[in-house]
Amino acid sequence: MEMISLHPRTRIAAAPDGAVLVGHPWGVHTVRGDYLGLQRLVGTPVDPSTLDAAELRFLATFPFLVVHWLGDALRLVPLGVDARPAEPLADDVPVRLSRFAFFHGADDRLVLESPLSLYRAELDPSLSFVASLVRARPIGSFAGLERMVVRNLVSAGLLGGEDSPELRTWEFHDLLFHTRSRAGRHDHPVGGTYPHRDAEAPAIKPAGPGPVIELLVPGERDVPFTTVLERRCSTRSYGERGVTLDELGELLHRAAWRGGRPYPSGGASYDLEVYLAVRRCEGLERGVYHYDALAHVLRLVNPDLGELARRPADFEDPPDVLLVITSRFRRVSWKYTSIAYATTLRNVGVLFQTLYLVASSMGLAACAIGSGDVAVAEKVLGLPFTEESTVGEFALGSLRV
Repeated sequence: MEMISLHPRTRIAAAPDGAVLVGHPWGVHTVRGDYLGLQRLVGTPVDPSTLDAAELRFLATFPFLVVHWLGDALRLVPLGVDARPAEPLADDVPVRLSRFAFFHGADDRLVLESPLSLYRAELDPSLSFVASLVRARPIGSFAGLERMVVRNLVSAGLLGGEDSPELRTWEFHDLLFHTRSRAGRHDHPVGGTYPHRDAEAPAIKPAGPGPVIELLVPGERDVPFTTVLERRCSTRSYGERGVTLDELGELLHRAAWRGGRPYPSGGASYDLEVYLAVRRCEGLERGVYHYDALAHVLRLVNPDLGELARRPADFEDPPDVLLVITSRFRRVSWKYTSIAYATTLRNVGVLFQTLYLVASSMGLAACAIGSGDVAVAEKVLGLPFTEESTVGEFALGSLRV
């Protein structure tokens, strides 16, 4: 039997001349009339035939608050203020799962979602036939409960025909990441909700056991800012000499020294760590070093560069120094819901720009790298990738003259 309820976070409270809807993810709504009795629908499904005309009008006014049930087999939960059931399709219309749809488990249910749909389907795990819809089938080829499930999934926009042309250039992970890291197409909290207060990582990464290399603390460098901006470019070839240890010290102090906070970080998290894969540097042995951004020193992590020494595909030469940027993810995720990883990537972007500008002011060759290898960095740095992993790479060297 098909039943309905209100979104489980909805509360209906009395207000002058009516009621106010609060608690749900989409703001506060005031309505005229005595609807306090509808509080019984919060999380509890009822037969819509038992509701009076005024209550049905109320639900028709707020379809984004209505959860649709098919007994224990299926729940369709709205995910946005624009959620509306789609028009039914004829029995001879073939439907299939979009390439953007995905399954996962939650609370003993099989959950089907898609960034293209404003509903989440929570299914009984026994309904494994839904996976067969990776191949298109006419709706009329289903019978009984399966047919009812398919029709409900069609109404939720989770089943349909071919993807539209404008979706052709989207990859699955990009569209999902885009919609889940911003409000509007999901019902999860967004922002600084502190979901993991008991799991915050320390603000400063504990110092490793490697040998310590002291770095230069630079004096003032007076280069006009407009000159620095106009000079900035991506350079993938290098001069005959290597960069020097003092140049590394100056660059790191001006761009990444924690005491000066030269770049902004979401929520003041400063989750990023900088490692240096040093191939050629005057005054510094070849190896992988961690930059202690508070003490402004380098610590040797691994004397073997491993695959971090290889030349990036579109570079003329391997860089003198490859800055490997990692994130200690818990520094962000303990505070933020939905936007934690997006915040990390924004932090990487502003660090890249700061490195570019400082390198330009110093007359060094600099270039951000578009991708990196999680597995290689995990091996060379010895870091569990779910705890601290690479999120950016930045090549550095001397300018060719």
